[in-house]
Amino acid sequence: MKKTRIAVVCQNDTLWSLYAWNKAMPLLTKATNEFEIAGFWVCDEKLINLEKSSIWKWYLKTFRARNFFMLTAFVGVFKSITLLKSIGLNYSMSFKSLCKTYNIPYQTTPSPNDKALSDWLKKNEVDILVIMVSHILKGEILTSATNCIINKHAALLPANKGVFPYIWAHMKQESQGISFHKVIRKIDEGEILYQKAIEDKRWTSSMISFYFSIYRDFGNMLLIALSNAKNNIVIAPEKSNITSYHGAPTVNDYYKFKKLKGKIVRFKDLFLPFEL
Repeated sequence: MKKTRIAVVCQNDTLWSLYAWNKAMPLLTKATNEFEIAGFWVCDEKLINLEKSSIWKWYLKTFRARNFFMLTAFVGVFKSITLLKSIGLNYSMSFKSLCKTYNIPYQTTPSPNDKALSDWLKKNEVDILVIMVSHILKGEILTSATNCIINKHAALLPANKGVFPYIWAHMKQESQGISFHKVIRKIDEGEILYQKAIEDKRWTSSMISFYFSIYRDFGNMLLIALSNAKNNIVIAPEKSNITSYHGAPTVNDYYKFKKLKGKIVRFKDLFLPFEL
Protein backbone atom coordinates (compact mmCIF):
# COMPACT_ATOMS: atom_id res chain seq x y z
CA MET A 1 0.00 0.00 0.00
CA LYS A 2 1.33 3.43 -0.95
CA LYS A 3 2.32 5.58 2.00
CA THR A 4 0.84 9.05 2.40
CA ARG A 5 3.58 11.64 2.07
CA ILE A 6 3.25 14.45 4.58
CA ALA A 7 5.23 17.62 5.17
CA VAL A 8 5.16 20.19 7.95
CA VAL A 9 5.57 23.95 7.99
CA CYS A 10 5.79 25.41 11.48
CA GLN A 11 6.70 28.85 12.72
CA ASN A 12 9.83 29.12 14.84
CA ASP A 13 8.03 28.97 18.17
CA THR A 14 10.36 27.17 20.58
CA LEU A 15 7.74 27.03 23.32
CA TRP A 16 4.36 25.52 22.37
CA SER A 17 5.09 24.40 18.80
CA LEU A 18 8.42 22.76 19.61
CA TYR A 19 6.81 21.02 22.59
CA ALA A 20 3.98 19.76 20.38
CA TRP A 21 6.33 18.34 17.76
CA ASN A 22 8.58 16.75 20.37
CA LYS A 23 5.47 14.84 21.47
CA ALA A 24 4.13 14.20 17.95
CA MET A 25 7.24 13.11 16.09
CA PRO A 26 7.67 9.72 17.85
CA LEU A 27 4.01 8.91 17.09
CA LEU A 28 4.31 9.87 13.43
CA THR A 29 7.51 7.94 12.89
CA LYS A 30 5.93 4.83 14.44
CA ALA A 31 3.12 5.05 11.89
CA THR A 32 5.58 4.21 9.11
CA ASN A 33 3.16 1.85 7.35
CA GLU A 34 0.77 4.74 6.73
CA PHE A 35 2.78 7.95 6.59
CA GLU A 36 6.12 9.14 5.34
CA ILE A 37 7.46 12.52 6.49
CA ALA A 38 8.96 14.13 3.40
CA GLY A 39 10.24 17.28 5.08
CA PHE A 40 9.91 19.80 7.89
CA TRP A 41 9.99 23.54 7.14
CA VAL A 42 10.34 26.30 9.75
CA CYS A 43 9.22 29.86 9.01
CA ASP A 44 9.48 33.18 10.83
CA GLU A 45 7.32 33.58 13.91
CA LYS A 46 4.54 36.15 14.01
CA LEU A 47 1.32 36.95 15.85
CA ILE A 48 -1.56 38.62 14.03
CA ASN A 49 0.36 41.21 11.99
CA LEU A 50 3.23 41.51 14.47
CA GLU A 51 6.75 40.28 13.90
CA LYS A 52 8.48 38.36 16.67
CA SER A 53 10.23 41.40 18.17
CA SER A 54 6.87 43.12 18.80
CA ILE A 55 4.85 40.19 20.14
CA TRP A 56 5.81 40.56 23.77
CA LYS A 57 5.09 44.33 23.66
CA TRP A 58 1.58 43.48 22.48
CA TYR A 59 1.12 40.99 25.34
CA LEU A 60 2.25 43.59 27.88
CA LYS A 61 -0.04 46.27 26.48
CA THR A 62 -3.10 44.03 26.10
CA PHE A 63 -2.93 41.69 29.10
CA ARG A 64 -1.24 44.16 31.46
CA ALA A 65 1.84 43.91 33.66
CA ARG A 66 0.85 41.15 36.09
CA ASN A 67 -0.03 38.68 33.35
CA PHE A 68 3.03 39.71 31.36
CA PHE A 69 5.39 38.90 34.24
CA MET A 70 3.54 35.69 35.07
CA LEU A 71 3.81 34.62 31.43
CA THR A 72 7.51 35.46 31.47
CA ALA A 73 7.93 33.30 34.56
CA PHE A 74 6.01 30.46 32.91
CA VAL A 75 8.27 30.61 29.85
CA GLY A 76 11.33 30.57 32.12
CA VAL A 77 10.15 27.47 33.99
CA PHE A 78 9.12 25.79 30.74
CA LYS A 79 12.48 26.40 29.08
CA SER A 80 14.37 25.23 32.18
CA ILE A 81 12.45 21.95 32.37
CA THR A 82 12.86 21.24 28.65
CA LEU A 83 16.59 21.99 28.91
CA LEU A 84 16.89 19.38 31.66
CA LYS A 85 14.95 16.90 29.53
CA SER A 86 17.25 17.57 26.57
CA ILE A 87 20.27 16.59 28.67
CA GLY A 88 18.70 13.18 29.05
CA LEU A 89 18.13 13.05 25.27
CA ASN A 90 14.36 13.08 25.77
CA TYR A 91 13.75 16.50 24.25
CA SER A 92 15.11 18.49 21.31
CA MET A 93 15.71 22.19 21.97
CA SER A 94 15.38 23.22 18.31
CA PHE A 95 13.42 22.08 15.27
CA LYS A 96 16.68 21.39 13.48
CA SER A 97 17.90 18.98 16.15
CA LEU A 98 14.45 17.36 16.31
CA CYS A 99 14.56 16.66 12.58
CA LYS A 100 18.12 15.35 12.85
CA THR A 101 17.01 12.91 15.56
CA TYR A 102 14.33 11.46 13.28
CA ASN A 103 16.31 11.79 10.04
CA ILE A 104 13.80 14.18 8.48
CA PRO A 105 14.89 16.79 5.90
CA TYR A 106 14.88 20.25 7.50
CA GLN A 107 14.57 23.58 5.71
CA THR A 108 13.70 27.19 6.53
CA THR A 109 11.66 29.85 4.78
CA PRO A 110 10.59 33.40 5.72
CA SER A 111 6.93 32.61 5.06
CA PRO A 112 4.77 29.59 4.19
CA ASN A 113 3.70 31.58 1.14
CA ASP A 114 7.27 31.53 -0.23
CA LYS A 115 7.33 30.05 -3.74
CA ALA A 116 10.28 27.86 -2.77
CA LEU A 117 8.03 25.91 -0.42
CA SER A 118 5.16 25.45 -2.87
CA ASP A 119 7.63 24.36 -5.58
CA TRP A 120 9.20 21.86 -3.18
CA LEU A 121 5.80 20.42 -2.20
CA LYS A 122 4.90 19.81 -5.84
CA LYS A 123 8.30 18.41 -6.75
CA ASN A 124 8.20 15.97 -3.83
CA GLU A 125 4.56 15.00 -4.47
CA VAL A 126 3.45 15.76 -0.92
CA ASP A 127 -0.07 14.52 -0.21
CA ILE A 128 -0.79 16.39 3.03
CA LEU A 129 0.79 19.55 4.39
CA VAL A 130 0.42 20.13 8.14
CA ILE A 131 0.72 23.76 9.19
CA MET A 132 1.29 25.37 12.58
CA VAL A 133 1.62 29.02 11.64
CA SER A 134 -0.07 32.37 12.28
CA HIS A 135 0.44 33.43 8.66
CA ILE A 136 -2.56 33.52 6.35
CA LEU A 137 -1.93 31.17 3.43
CA LYS A 138 -2.26 32.75 0.02
CA GLY A 139 -1.81 31.88 -3.63
CA GLU A 140 0.04 28.84 -4.89
CA ILE A 141 0.65 27.19 -1.53
CA LEU A 142 -3.08 26.46 -1.17
CA THR A 143 -3.00 23.97 -4.04
CA SER A 144 0.50 22.58 -3.57
CA ALA A 145 -0.45 19.43 -1.62
CA THR A 146 -2.24 16.74 -3.65
CA ASN A 147 -4.75 15.90 -0.88
CA CYS A 148 -5.10 18.81 1.54
CA ILE A 149 -3.53 21.18 4.05
CA ILE A 150 -4.36 20.57 7.72
CA ASN A 151 -4.48 23.26 10.40
CA LYS A 152 -5.10 23.05 14.15
CA HIS A 153 -7.47 25.62 15.63
CA ALA A 154 -8.06 25.93 19.37
CA ALA A 155 -11.84 26.19 19.22
CA LEU A 156 -14.89 24.15 18.35
CA LEU A 157 -15.34 25.31 14.78
CA PRO A 158 -17.27 26.94 13.25
CA ALA A 159 -17.43 28.89 16.53
CA ASN A 160 -14.69 31.38 17.36
CA LYS A 161 -12.69 31.47 14.15
CA GLY A 162 -9.74 33.84 14.19
CA VAL A 163 -7.22 34.51 16.96
CA PHE A 164 -7.27 33.95 20.74
CA PRO A 165 -10.41 31.77 20.58
CA TYR A 166 -10.07 30.79 24.26
CA ILE A 167 -10.78 34.36 25.31
CA TRP A 168 -13.82 34.77 23.07
CA ALA A 169 -15.29 31.39 24.03
CA HIS A 170 -14.98 32.26 27.72
CA MET A 171 -16.58 35.67 27.24
CA LYS A 172 -19.55 34.07 25.47
CA GLN A 173 -19.69 31.16 27.94
CA GLU A 174 -19.21 28.68 25.11
CA SER A 175 -17.43 25.34 25.31
CA GLN A 176 -13.67 25.19 24.84
CA GLY A 177 -12.12 22.69 22.46
CA ILE A 178 -9.93 21.98 19.47
CA SER A 179 -10.50 21.31 15.78
CA PHE A 180 -8.28 20.06 12.98
CA HIS A 181 -9.58 21.22 9.62
CA LYS A 182 -8.71 21.46 5.95
CA VAL A 183 -7.32 24.83 4.91
CA ILE A 184 -9.08 26.83 2.20
CA ARG A 185 -8.88 30.49 1.20
CA LYS A 186 -11.38 31.59 3.87
CA ILE A 187 -9.89 31.63 7.38
CA ASP A 188 -10.81 28.56 9.51
CA GLU A 189 -13.56 27.59 7.05
CA GLY A 190 -12.45 24.21 5.69
CA GLU A 191 -13.99 20.80 6.38
CA ILE A 192 -13.36 19.46 9.89
CA LEU A 193 -11.24 16.33 10.23
CA TYR A 194 -11.19 16.03 14.02
CA GLN A 195 -12.88 17.84 16.87
CA LYS A 196 -12.82 17.47 20.64
CA ALA A 197 -14.47 19.46 23.41
CA ILE A 198 -12.31 20.07 26.48
CA GLU A 199 -14.49 20.12 29.57
CA ASP A 200 -12.11 19.34 32.45
CA LYS A 201 -11.85 22.56 34.49
CA ARG A 202 -8.25 21.77 35.28
CA TRP A 203 -7.49 22.58 31.64
CA THR A 204 -10.10 25.25 30.94
CA SER A 205 -9.58 27.51 33.98
CA SER A 206 -6.88 29.61 32.30
CA MET A 207 -5.62 30.26 28.79
CA ILE A 208 -2.21 28.80 29.62
CA SER A 209 -3.58 25.55 31.07
CA PHE A 210 -5.87 25.25 28.05
CA TYR A 211 -3.02 25.55 25.57
CA PHE A 212 -0.87 23.21 27.64
CA SER A 213 -3.53 20.50 27.37
CA ILE A 214 -3.88 21.02 23.62
CA TYR A 215 -0.19 20.83 22.80
CA ARG A 216 0.35 17.93 25.19
CA ASP A 217 -2.13 15.82 23.18
CA PHE A 218 -1.39 17.36 19.77
CA GLY A 219 0.31 14.27 18.33
CA ASN A 220 -2.51 11.83 19.08
CA MET A 221 -5.14 14.20 17.68
CA LEU A 222 -3.06 14.93 14.60
CA LEU A 223 -2.76 11.22 13.80
CA ILE A 224 -6.55 10.90 13.78
CA ALA A 225 -6.90 13.98 11.57
CA LEU A 226 -4.28 12.64 9.15
CA SER A 227 -6.01 9.27 8.97
CA ASN A 228 -9.36 10.94 8.33
CA ALA A 229 -7.87 13.12 5.61
CA LYS A 230 -6.29 10.08 3.98
CA ASN A 231 -9.61 8.21 4.04
CA ASN A 232 -11.76 11.23 3.06
CA ILE A 233 -13.61 11.29 6.38
CA VAL A 234 -14.97 14.64 7.58
CA ILE A 235 -16.64 15.48 10.88
CA ALA A 236 -19.97 17.29 11.23
CA PRO A 237 -19.68 19.91 13.99
CA GLU A 238 -22.21 20.08 16.82
CA LYS A 239 -25.17 22.31 16.02
CA SER A 240 -24.47 24.23 19.22
CA ASN A 241 -21.17 25.49 17.73
CA ILE A 242 -22.55 28.78 16.43
CA THR A 243 -20.50 30.35 13.64
CA SER A 244 -18.44 33.36 14.74
CA TYR A 245 -15.18 35.11 13.92
CA HIS A 246 -13.01 37.39 16.07
CA GLY A 247 -9.87 39.44 15.66
CA ALA A 248 -7.24 40.09 18.30
CA PRO A 249 -8.58 41.21 21.69
CA THR A 250 -8.06 44.80 22.81
CA VAL A 251 -7.31 46.03 26.32
CA ASN A 252 -11.03 46.68 26.79
CA ASP A 253 -11.80 43.12 25.69
CA TYR A 254 -9.31 41.84 28.24
CA TYR A 255 -11.00 43.78 31.03
CA LYS A 256 -14.38 42.32 30.02
CA PHE A 257 -12.80 38.86 30.00
CA LYS A 258 -11.31 39.52 33.46
CA LYS A 259 -14.65 40.79 34.80
CA LEU A 260 -16.16 37.46 33.76
CA LYS A 261 -13.50 35.70 35.91
CA GLY A 262 -11.35 34.83 32.93
CA LYS A 263 -7.71 34.00 33.63
CA ILE A 264 -4.73 34.30 31.28
CA VAL A 265 -2.30 32.57 33.62
CA ARG A 266 -2.51 31.46 37.26
CA PHE A 267 0.27 30.91 39.79
CA LYS A 268 -0.43 27.15 39.75
CA ASP A 269 0.20 27.15 35.98
CA LEU A 270 3.89 27.70 36.73
CA PHE A 271 4.00 24.07 37.84
CA LEU A 272 2.54 22.66 34.62
CA PRO A 273 5.95 22.30 32.90
CA PHE A 274 6.91 19.73 35.55
CA GLU A 275 4.38 17.44 33.81
CA LEU A 276 6.21 17.62 30.45
